[in-house]
Amino acid sequence: MRVFLLVILLLTSKALFSKNIFECENEDGIAGISDTDIAKCINDIRLQGGGELFFPAGRYNVSTPITIVSPGIILRGEGRGTKINYTGTDTAILFSPVSGGHNSQGGVKNLAIFGDASTVQGTAIKILKNDAGAGSFNMQLSGLWVKNFSRGLALERVFSSKIENTVFENAPVEMSNGGVSLSFINVWFRKIADGKFGVRTKADINNPNQTSSGSGQMSLSFIGSNFDAPGTSGQAIYVKNTWPLIIEGSNFENFSEPPIVLNSWGDGVIRNSSFVNVDGAAIYVESPANSGSSQAKTIQIQGLRAPQYQLWIDEGDNVTAYGRLLIMDNSIDLQKDIEPNVTGLQPPVINNQHGITIEATGLTSNNY
Repeated sequence: MRVFLLVILLLTSKALFSKNIFECENEDGIAGISDTDIAKCINDIRLQGGGELFFPAGRYNVSTPITIVSPGIILRGEGRGTKINYTGTDTAILFSPVSGGHNSQGGVKNLAIFGDASTVQGTAIKILKNDAGAGSFNMQLSGLWVKNFSRGLALERVFSSKIENTVFENAPVEMSNGGVSLSFINVWFRKIADGKFGVRTKADINNPNQTSSGSGQMSLSFIGSNFDAPGTSGQAIYVKNTWPLIIEGSNFENFSEPPIVLNSWGDGVIRNSSFVNVDGAAIYVESPANSGSSQAKTIQIQGLRAPQYQLWIDEGDNVTAYGRLLIMDNSIDLQKDIEPNVTGLQPPVINNQHGITIEATGLTSNNY
């Protein structure tokens, strides 16, 4: 096997900065690269203090996790022409820091990562906290096409990171353990399967069978993103203990259930987004499964294009809605039903039993 090191020198005002780019191949070219070859390349990068492992266009068959244990390591391809075909059942790309370490400033760029369409199992990319509970920051995930996994992305205590220009197709995203400042920018969640989700928070990222919504995030945003569930009962965003939640310039299409489900949730802004072919409420604040309470504090809804109704607050025993609800310049008529209606998902825009303060401006009508 040959490992080629290309050093790019960038002249700055004070010093020379070097970036290591490794290209991994063996005597048989791309087709002959094994899991062992990739692992050796990653270790060489680690010994050099970080850098990029470059995958030229081609198909790479991987059966064991590509594991990264130190910071500053990025896997990069040439777009969809670089395809990692994962045939295992665990994780295709694993960021798992050594004891006391972290994987900050690492990432995956410009790759297609495909699982087995017949089984749809395993995780495409998993980023774990270390043994002391510390997470990673400034992770770079961009230009990806992730398809046919039980989990396309699993994040555990990830901070100040962006997921950009990426497609998750039949590959849900999960996050846990209180990450801070995560942004999904121009991300397309395609073909959300029946009973599945686009993005969900949970208590334990290492338990793929867990169904509870679990712990949440601080500062979670979706900008210019798209969610599509082709007529299924899938959900776009299912979050718990997440504040603020920001959804802006995003689209939700073809849902037979409410695409946004909030549990024990704080402040949020949903602005300039659209709901198309949504059979039910657009936003649903549900009763928590435990003895806690769901709290919709300040909700701002502005400039939405939505069905006849768009916000449904579950009036179960453990739900308290308080604070302010701001509804501004939406292209729908609004009505309010002051009688509780908890038997189905056919409410008017607001089912408000707890005296939430409503401020509405720029509406077609104010029948509430």
